[in-house]
Amino acid sequence: MKKTLKILIVLQLLNYSFGQVLHATTPPENNMKLIPKGEFEYNSTKVKVNAFWMSEEITNKEYREFIEALKSNPRDSLRVIHLDEMAKEADFQGAVTFYSFRGILDKVTYFNDWGGEHSIENYFYSGKYDDYPVVGVSFESAGFFCIWKTHQLNKQRKEQGLPLLSDFRLPTEIEWVYAAKGNTEGNDPVNVSEIKRVQSGEKGKYGLHNLHANVSEWTVNQTIDGRRVVKGSSWKREADIYERIEKPADYKDNSIGFRFVMSYLRE
Repeated sequence: MKKTLKILIVLQLLNYSFGQVLHATTPPENNMKLIPKGEFEYNSTKVKVNAFWMSEEITNKEYREFIEALKSNPRDSLRVIHLDEMAKEADFQGAVTFYSFRGILDKVTYFNDWGGEHSIENYFYSGKYDDYPVVGVSFESAGFFCIWKTHQLNKQRKEQGLPLLSDFRLPTEIEWVYAAKGNTEGNDPVNVSEIKRVQSGEKGKYGLHNLHANVSEWTVNQTIDGRRVVKGSSWKREADIYERIEKPADYKDNSIGFRFVMSYLRE
């Protein structure tokens, strides 16, 4: 039975105890910046936000590494706990899902149909575009990337005798808006007419590039009818920083990418 992937409430076991997980106090990845805790007005309500790490936009090169890992190890799998299901199930095993790499690969195939006057030949596979944001990936694909990335990082840390880190995940809508407002001046989108490198232009206040510009980005939030929330402007469409772009979880578009976050719980 197919289960909708709920990234915010998914926790990987990775065969380790909870007590071994460390909340990173230095950047878990070189492309991540710390978004400090704070509060801001959202829909006429004052909202408090805990600190978290946020990455730059995920690049074609990073996503290709994910695809190649799935292809190279088709018999490997990821074991995932759905915490919402665990709360309902008397049997712990009922909340656990195994995703084979082969099965994941079927879900995350890259969408390469740009079409129209903005078509870019071989955008995903050409080394020329290694440092450009990956687009044409669904919400579910972005979620599987986060799970795989956590698995890879903690596998390396285990081999080095280092404590494990908490999960990479997609940002919540609140986290995305908070970071975008703090990283840029004002709420107006940055107008760009073509897709550009991830770390292009000036850094924002938090050291991140192209928040609310370049490509729109998936968040973990879900609407009542099951759609997922996309935030931010892209090279193809301007959007207000508060605007909700609602798309099906399997939707793919050449102007939607993603970035991931990791909770910072030391404070």
